[in-house]
Amino acid sequence: MNAFVDGTEELTNAVIARDPEVDQLNHLTIAALIEQMMQNRASIRGGVLLISIAKALERAADHAQNIAEEVYYLYQGKDIRHMPPNELRKDGLP
Repeated sequence: MNAFVDGTEELTNAVIARDPEVDQLNHLTIAALIEQMMQNRASIRGGVLLISIAKALERAADHAQNIAEEVYYLYQGKDIRHMPPNELRKDGLP
C-alpha cells in the first residue's frame, strides 16, 4: 500500500520479488507438517489446521503480489502480470 501511495518502485519490486520465497516457505511448511502428521497421528488435527493457515497466508501474499503488479502498471505503464518467465529476471521483474 505504501508503494501505491508514494509511487515507490522499490517497494513494489520487493513485493513481487519475494513471492517465490513465500511460495517456497509455504511448500516447506506443508511438507514438514505432513511429515509430522505421518509420524504422530495425534498431530493430524492440529496439522490440518496449520496447513489451512499456511495456505491462507500464501494466498494473502499472492494478493499482495497482484496489488504490486497493478501499482507497477500504474507507475511504469507496463503490464507484467502475464509475461512469459523467460522475459522476467530472476526476481520476477522485467
